[in-house]
Amino acid sequence: MKNILSTLVLLGLGLATPQLLWAQSECIEPDASIWLRPWMSCQTSQNPVGEYGRTHWIQYDLGQSLPLSTTRIWNINDPDQLDIGFNTVQVDYSENGEEWQHWGSMRFPRANGEAIYGGFQGPDLQGIEARYVVFTVIDTHGDGDCAGLTEVKFNLRPQDRNLEEDDEIEIEPEEMNDWVEVYPNPTEDVFHVFLEEYEGPLNVTILTLNGQIIYSDEFEVEDYEWEQEFSTRSLRPGIYFLLLQGEDFQGSKRLVVRR
Repeated sequence: MKNILSTLVLLGLGLATPQLLWAQSECIEPDASIWLRPWMSCQTSQNPVGEYGRTHWIQYDLGQSLPLSTTRIWNINDPDQLDIGFNTVQVDYSENGEEWQHWGSMRFPRANGEAIYGGFQGPDLQGIEARYVVFTVIDTHGDGDCAGLTEVKFNLRPQDRNLEEDDEIEIEPEEMNDWVEVYPNPTEDVFHVFLEEYEGPLNVTILTLNGQIIYSDEFEVEDYEWEQEFSTRSLRPGIYFLLLQGEDFQGSKRLVVRR
């Protein structure tokens, strides 16, 4: 069992402001089934690596410069949305978030969509010191507008940190359990979204599992509390993704529609 406890920052794809996450690495079998918690972006935004312009991207802030070695990556493994998984990816890293070094490009294999999926060996960073790592999506495994990834593990090279060779930092998609409620879920006719601790513009998007946008609207949240009812009468029974994006956050929840 690994015991590395770190403060991590996960930036959503195309998200410009960090969300703090507290994560603990742990022993996970290499063939574990990981496909229920993908992180997706359906709108491009300015890349932290300025020369790339507006793209789909995901940035990892490890909290401090660390000696990075190998990585392991899990692409989206939901059988109905394998096509939005990352395909060709540019990898860049930085110690200060302003001056970037280019590691190179890599093809991320398409996930198999099966219950047992072990991911794949990602970039070998060969001991570079970096606080920030950015994956820039050049294309996905399909032709849709969305891109997504499930999980990345960074292995640390031992260097005066009391680490073992295989110690890992695990970064997972942000969950909004603490400050967003979606109920009832599963639902038959309507569901409610309750949001607190945020004020400002809010975009609400509903996606099918293959990334098709079936609803999108803008709202204004005032007084740090907001609730809205949404109808599902026009939706077929099944699983959907509910994406919420504000000025300084982005997150997703699974929505189940039954009849």
